[in-house]
Amino acid sequence: MPMPVLSPRDGLARSRSPQKIPMPQISSRVARSGRFTAKDPAKLVLSTAAVPPQKGRIGILGGSGPEAGLDLFKKVLAANRRVMGDNYRGDQDAPNVVVNSQPKLAGPHGTFDMDPCLKREGNLWEALNEAVHQIAPQVDYFCICCNTLHYVAPPMLAMMKEEGIKARFVSIMEAVGVYCRRHGIGAVRVLGSLVTTDVGATGKSPYRDLQEQGLALGEHTYEQRELQQKAINMIKTRGPENEEARKMMQDIVDVAGTIPIPTGNQEETLPQGLLLSCTEMPLVRHVLKAPGNVQLLDPTLILAEYLVSLSHNSEKLGH
Repeated sequence: MPMPVLSPRDGLARSRSPQKIPMPQISSRVARSGRFTAKDPAKLVLSTAAVPPQKGRIGILGGSGPEAGLDLFKKVLAANRRVMGDNYRGDQDAPNVVVNSQPKLAGPHGTFDMDPCLKREGNLWEALNEAVHQIAPQVDYFCICCNTLHYVAPPMLAMMKEEGIKARFVSIMEAVGVYCRRHGIGAVRVLGSLVTTDVGATGKSPYRDLQEQGLALGEHTYEQRELQQKAINMIKTRGPENEEARKMMQDIVDVAGTIPIPTGNQEETLPQGLLLSCTEMPLVRHVLKAPGNVQLLDPTLILAEYLVSLSHNSEKLGH
């Protein structure tokens, strides 16, 4: 039985066959052969649209914390535009990015959960192992937003090698080291968590590797390190707009930027850079004022530019 059709005149349903909708006229030559005539606009579109260049796929492991993962993603997009310059035409030239924001990786972290992870044990190892297996097949390069979690990179890298995982892990310390060498920055002080700021001779900070790259690292008093951990926790719980957290961060910067750093041969110098080495700290960077001649360095911004450069294969970084 034919379906009722609404009449445009009276809006009532009538039992009659539906009217045929007139179709636009299409060249029989196009319809039969699939070829376009010279005047067909579709041919002009196909002939002028360039194929986007192939770029390496970038992975971001977030969740520690989630805002930091989003912040790094935005910085990757901005860095990609800067690298491409006038060649950036729009969405088709955006980077291929996979963001895995994993709540199981959430901080704050400390030796209480990271030392078992070094032995491939505990909840943190299970979360990290799961996150790497999720993201690695989808990307060519991947990073971890959290500076502190780089402390447990060794067992992760060992697992990747054992299982033949081909995606390359890009360390934020690697990116910062390359940046400092290129820009003539020889003395820095690391701001961050209790673990990240532990840069002494027997310290646990993954940033201690910068000393092997020729950089002088300034230490903090334990009280200052505790204050930085408190500021991080406050930004995590109250958000980067919190005025108390911002004031606390400014006080930290004022102290860290005015204490000299030993450089060897009984010499010392003021820091040239302060590394905001916890992913919450760069979220308040825009309201912080550093002492004269001291740069506030955002490791996640440095990492974003490094990832994009690797993705474009524009140069052999780090060599």
